[in-house]
Amino acid sequence: MPGMLRAFVAVEMPGPVRKALEEVQSSLKQLKIRARWVRPENIHLTLKFLGNIPAGHVTSIGDVLRVVAQAHGRFSLAVAGVGVFPDIRRPKVIWVGLTGRPDALTPLQQDLDGRLAALGLPRAEKPFRGHLTIGRFRAEGLPGPVAAAVKRYAAATFGTAAVERPALVEELCLEYPGAIGVGLDARGTEVAIRGWVEGSGADLVTLAERFDGIGVAALIVTEISRDGTLEGPAFGQLLAVLTASNIPLIASGGVGTLDDLRALVALEGGGRRLSGIIAGRAIYEGRFTVEQGLAAMVEPG
Repeated sequence: MPGMLRAFVAVEMPGPVRKALEEVQSSLKQLKIRARWVRPENIHLTLKFLGNIPAGHVTSIGDVLRVVAQAHGRFSLAVAGVGVFPDIRRPKVIWVGLTGRPDALTPLQQDLDGRLAALGLPRAEKPFRGHLTIGRFRAEGLPGPVAAAVKRYAAATFGTAAVERPALVEELCLEYPGAIGVGLDARGTEVAIRGWVEGSGADLVTLAERFDGIGVAALIVTEISRDGTLEGPAFGQLLAVLTASNIPLIASGGVGTLDDLRALVALEGGGRRLSGIIAGRAIYEGRFTVEQGLAAMVEPG
């Protein structure tokens, strides 16, 4: 239509994420999943589909985006798990999910939706579900191969559900052995839930012990007060979990230097060491590269 643009608001994916998504697509192709695969450079996190809008609205929409961006604090997301819409019996879209702090996306998206509605744009008709579409099926996908692929790549991290419904985690571990991780985000010893908004009253070490022996693939422990600060990990917190539980432990939060990585690699408790380390802001801001980080972690010492 003359003077009209088909538009949407989205978050572009950084290069390393696009590369990882391309590898996921390649693996799914090897499983004989036939879909129209989205080119990796076009994969994005859609916050709002706008449809056809007058070209003259672009400036005012840009102003709204700046206001929304400034109104919401920084938070980190990661990609994890594969699923389909609308369901596994009649899949039409295949997507990769989000972990980290996906709950923080909802108020941001709702704020965006409300401010754009003030410009005369229609509000979203369905609840927001953050995801990355990586492929679409020309016809309904074959349930068997698609279900097998989703099960194989269903690696998921559960935080709030793990605290409030531990029986659900046990059920999922039985259904998807070796594919379920539990994210425990804590302020000191108290685990927080719902995107860090609420305290749960649950003790970090007690929860870690509770999940021992039910098939949890990994615990991802984050000290909230250190996350994104670059001020160093919470070594005491991690040591307590290492000592109390036999589940593989992944450390998250506070990594700011190569020395932090070296210290985490050397951390030992209960006769075992960390199984993984998550570093985000330090890499994005150039404190060190992925290659430098990996090299530091294998230095003889």
